[in-house]
Amino acid sequence: RTPAGDATMDNVGNIAIPINTITDEQIKSNADLLKSNIHFDIDGGGSAITTGNKAWVRIPFDMTIQSWEITADQSGSITVGIQKSTYNNFDTFSYISGTEKPILASAIRNQDATLTTWDTLISAGDYIRATADGVANITKVSIDIYGVKK
Repeated sequence: RTPAGDATMDNVGNIAIPINTITDEQIKSNADLLKSNIHFDIDGGGSAITTGNKAWVRIPFDMTIQSWEITADQSGSITVGIQKSTYNNFDTFSYISGTEKPILASAIRNQDATLTTWDTLISAGDYIRATADGVANITKVSIDIYGVKK
């Protein structure tokens, strides 16, 4: 008797059932589902952004940070520190951005994917905060921190 469907039987009774193949497009699609980003907008409301703590978000999943990108409304300079806190220690933040902080130096955009001095591991429930450490001539800036969910 021959098996149903695409399965085949050889002359000694071994059954060969084809395994569904996964295409490169399906692999890429599934990998894209693991990508994530943390986004901050810092807006001075038409005036220059002031230094200090600006915004925080709670991250609901484990994540490994891979890169950052920063854009501004006009050419200028800003350094944005990225900090982390656990839920239990909320409002006690420590820098994770190392020496490669999101920065603009008389520019409108910048990015970095070499984060050798960052603490790149985020745990579900951690808070991430953006802090303007120094600003000149910028009234609005967006920071995106890209990573992969674990």
